[in-house]
Amino acid sequence: MNQGKLDTVKMEMARMKISILGISELKWTGMGHFQSGDYKVFYAGHDANRKNGVALIVEKETANAVMGYNPKNDRMISIQIQGHPINLTIIQVYAPTTDADEDAREAFYSELQQLIDSTPKKDAILIIGDWNAKVGEKEEPGKAGKEGLGYRNEAGDRLMEFCHENCLCIMNTWSSSPKEDLTPGPHQMGSVETKLITYFAVDDGKAQYCQQRHVQEQTVAQTMNCYYQS
Repeated sequence: MNQGKLDTVKMEMARMKISILGISELKWTGMGHFQSGDYKVFYAGHDANRKNGVALIVEKETANAVMGYNPKNDRMISIQIQGHPINLTIIQVYAPTTDADEDAREAFYSELQQLIDSTPKKDAILIIGDWNAKVGEKEEPGKAGKEGLGYRNEAGDRLMEFCHENCLCIMNTWSSSPKEDLTPGPHQMGSVETKLITYFAVDDGKAQYCQQRHVQEQTVAQTMNCYYQS
C-alpha cells in the first residue's frame, strides 16, 4: 500500500465512520507506528522483503485509548484498547495460503498462540484478518454457525481446531449475508484492490455481545479489508 492508497483508505474510514480497520497483505517492510492525519497506523512487515504484512489503522479518538501494541511478525499484530468494564485486545492476522507447506502453517498458529498467551487474561480478544480458510456450512455448537461458505477445507479444519483450543467463536458464520458477499477474492474500493476477509474469531465469553453487533460489523467487512469494532 502506497501513500495514495492509504489516503483513499482513510477517506473511506471517515465516510463510513470506521474507528478501527485491519489490513492484510500490506507488503510494507519493518515494524512500527506513525501518525497519518487524523489516524494512527500500527504495522508489522517483513524485515527486508515486501511480502505479507499486517496493519491496524485507528482514528484519533480511539487511538487515545490504545494502551500498547505488539508487532509480533509480518503475519500478526495486536493492539490493546482501554475499555469498560474490560479492556479489548485486537489481533490482526494474515494466515499462510493453502499452497504453503505444513511447517509454515504450523509456525503461524504456534506464533499466534504465543501472542494470545501473552495477552492479559481479563481482556476480551478479537482476532480479525485473512485466515485463508473455509470452515463450511456445518455447525459446530458454540464455535461456528451454519452460515459459513462451501465445504470445509484442510485450513478450515486447522482453524476450527485452534478455536476449540482457545475457546474462540467464528462470529460471522452466524450471519445470513448473501454468499457472494462472503466469497474471498479481489474487491474494489475506489482505486484500492483489497481482499475480503472471511472470518473473525472472538473469545466466547464475550460472544453474545459481539454477535449483537455483528450485522453492523459484517456490512463494513463486505466493503473493506477490515472488521470494525468501536
